[in-house]
Amino acid sequence: MRTATILPPPVRPVRLAATMPVTVARHAPEAAFPLTMTVGPFKVAVVRAHRDAMRARRRLVEYELSQGVVWLHESLTGERLARQFLNLLVRLIHKAAGCQTGCIEEAFTQSLAAGIVSFAQQNPAVWVWFNRLLAQSVKPGARFEQVASGTTRRSFSVPKVVLLDNRVLRFKPLSHKTAVRHNVDGYFGATDHVVELYEFLLGPQRAVVFMHEVTHAIHRAARLRNRDTREHFVAAQVAGWLRFVRQNPGAWMWLLATIREQAAFEPLTRVA
Repeated sequence: MRTATILPPPVRPVRLAATMPVTVARHAPEAAFPLTMTVGPFKVAVVRAHRDAMRARRRLVEYELSQGVVWLHESLTGERLARQFLNLLVRLIHKAAGCQTGCIEEAFTQSLAAGIVSFAQQNPAVWVWFNRLLAQSVKPGARFEQVASGTTRRSFSVPKVVLLDNRVLRFKPLSHKTAVRHNVDGYFGATDHVVELYEFLLGPQRAVVFMHEVTHAIHRAARLRNRDTREHFVAAQVAGWLRFVRQNPGAWMWLLATIREQAAFEPLTRVA
């Protein structure tokens, strides 16, 4: 994953905690509609619809971006709702980024990573709602909502090991020297299943690089080709990240807290 020139290393972060809580009314996830959200240039209202209102009765999700409306079938609840909402979100992210069949795997990887982190930053209330839904249906009892909203004081450390299906994915720091030499922020080793993350990354960039490298591993596990179809990339990303949440709740909470670092993030200002 290539990025701009890397600045000299700041003080190395070790642990982090969520800050600046987002207040969201506590209701069943199905009671939160309509949702208003922004994905790239698209601003849409997400509503629940009776099957008679759907253009095709067998469809569970429909959207019309020219009208700014997304329709979710009224039968969707629990994990089915989480899956269909994530599927919708991933499709809109790739549409906003211009990723379609014919684009390379690297483009779909970075589109998803940057798109999810941007979505969480731009739609905090919807992001908290989605994580409440995950905690109720995908990993019952997990404290995703509290971490996403910043209402917990718990601190988190960078994951060392995660599971992807039955495969172990290990993490280790990427040294400043190596990162500067190769002008990269992260690596995914397809043969040894090791992810290296630049040790001095902070806040939203660390979240993007983490998602980027894990998504490479998800694509590898799904045996996608470098120029596979958009449908295959979307299906693999949705299924892979939902499994990641279920198998690695601690790592997902670390990612949620890392995304929230943006709340206190201040760009560095060069002094002449």
